[in-house]
This record gives sequence, C-alpha cells and structure tokens, in this order.
Amino acid sequence: LKNFHATHYHPSNSRFFTYGTFPLEDHLQYINDNYLQKFDKINIDTSVPNEPRWSTAKSHHITCQPDPMAPDPAKQTTVSTSFLMTDISNTFESFTLSIIGALLTDGENSPFYQSLLVPGIGSDYSPVTGYHGDTKDTIFSVGLQGIDTNDKDKVLGIISDTLEQVVSDGFDHRRIDAL
Repeated sequence: LKNFHATHYHPSNSRFFTYGTFPLEDHLQYINDNYLQKFDKINIDTSVPNEPRWSTAKSHHITCQPDPMAPDPAKQTTVSTSFLMTDISNTFESFTLSIIGALLTDGENSPFYQSLLVPGIGSDYSPVTGYHGDTKDTIFSVGLQGIDTNDKDKVLGIISDTLEQVVSDGFDHRRIDAL
C-alpha cells in the first residue's frame, strides 16, 4: 500500500492546473521551487490491461423477489443485452459512439423507443440502457423491463432486428442535425 501510494501519488504521475490572469511562469516557478525540486522523476506504469475477451456471447439469469407494488404482477422480468464497444482512451470513437447511442435510444422518435416501448411489451427501458463511456471498456446496453417472462426471446429479437434496420436504413437526418 505504501509503495502504491508513493508511486501513483508521486509528482511524476500528476497534473497541475492553473487558472486566472496571473503569469503562468510565476505559477510554474512556485510549483517547482516548493514541490517538484524535492522529488526525483520516476517512471510509473499506470496502464490498465483490458479485461479478457469472451470468445462467445454469454447469458446470465438472476431471480429476485417479486415487486408487490408492480402494476402487473405477471410482468416483472427485465431483459437486457450489452455490447463491448471501445477503449475509453479512443476519444474520437468514444465520442462518436455516444452520439450513436443517443440516436438509438433518446427520445420518442429513436429506433429503440419505437420498437421496444411503443408496442407496450414492457413498461420502460431496462436500467443502464444507452452508451456508457465511463469505464475503460465502454459499452452499449439496451433492454426492456416490466415484461412477461415468456417475452424474453421476443424482446431480444426486436433488439437484433432494430439494430439491423438501423444499419440498413441509417438515422433520420433531422435527428442527427438536432443532436
């Protein structure tokens, strides 16, 4: 723990931010005189390896307590699918994927809103639906909650069909311009 702290919280692994209308040279001189000159530069490997990649898709089922307040006790299933996207350090691709994620799920005219929510199969998107660029390996997830257990495969089919339709037809240019 002490070694980790000494290396990862070392000035060699830091960034300094200044603001205001003061001369930058004065700030840099102060930081150097009062802090940096007291340390020798060290090389720190802060790389984070990628998670192992799966060779095939995986599925996991979790059973939870029924919600006694659910509007329809027979519709308490949630199904979601997630896709590995890009390393967060690829800023251009991550930014582009955030736009595509918004085009796919945000608003009443989005493809997934139209295919999953309008038909009334479920009550709402599943938690974590959308593009998430806040982890090293970014993801896109989409799903539906408040469905009948027997509709799980139907929902997964709608998700697949919707993605294929978007690849084939693209997005409405008015939505792209608006975003």
